Amino acid sequence: MRPHRSRHHRTEREPLFSQDNRYASGPPPYSPNDTGAQEPNAEPMPMKTATGKAFIRPLIIGVFILMIILLYFARRTHYLNEWERSLTQQSEIIRLDRQHWHEERDRREEEERQDRIQREKAGLRWVDLAPEKKCLSYGRRMYTAKMAHVPDHAPKDEWCWTVPIKIHEDVFDQPEWCGTKDGEFYGQWYVDKNEPSCRTWFQIIDGEETCVHGVSHTRRYFGKLENFNREDWDNWRLMCTTTPFKVHNLTFERPHQCGFRGLTWVGAWGTVDVPDKTCPE
Repeated sequence: MRPHRSRHHRTEREPLFSQDNRYASGPPPYSPNDTGAQEPNAEPMPMKTATGKAFIRPLIIGVFILMIILLYFARRTHYLNEWERSLTQQSEIIRLDRQHWHEERDRREEEERQDRIQREKAGLRWVDLAPEKKCLSYGRRMYTAKMAHVPDHAPKDEWCWTVPIKIHEDVFDQPEWCGTKDGEFYGQWYVDKNEPSCRTWFQIIDGEETCVHGVSHTRRYFGKLENFNREDWDNWRLMCTTTPFKVHNLTFERPHQCGFRGLTWVGAWGTVDVPDKTCPE
């Protein structure tokens, strides 16, 4: 009969503390000389990485934000430099334009000065000033003069427009027309001051005013053109349409109608229509 062996029975081949169950009966007693060093054959304890991950993520975010800030300031510096460069170029262009304008102005002034000196040396001036017999219009007459003392080599077409003349105490810097006639050089001016022989007016013809048929409360006045010279008879329409018409306390810039007659009296006439309550509707 095989002898009974309890579960606590051990043999010589089963040591009390094996490599696998050395702590089966509980941890070893505390010893003050225990330094906590691991045994040579013990496996290393794994490192905890939670703290490392929590540190790396903010670092990456901070580096990214820093790169964005640096990129922003770099672009801003670039745009500021471009803006300053553009302002510098525009200022240089404006400076060159002003310099060119001043140089061109100085050149023209010098040419005009030299041209004036040549004209003064030549004694260039207008002579034989004469008015035309006909009036151009109301209060306006044309004058003609000849240019004298013109050198053969002188640019007559240019000098004609730069020689002033005095007519009726008024100085005209240049003529209205320049040209040659019979081998001489002439200029023409239109004078609309101090020409009394060209200042016509309308004399109201008594007894010929009448109410306008078909026009409510309107009276028509007739006026004869006075101070109208025979030399201007072929120009009667222009003289009539440019002469003011005065009736009572009203002044019209020109008559409403113009005509020419030769029955009871000879000359040009004009009419104006004036509101009048005494005329029928």
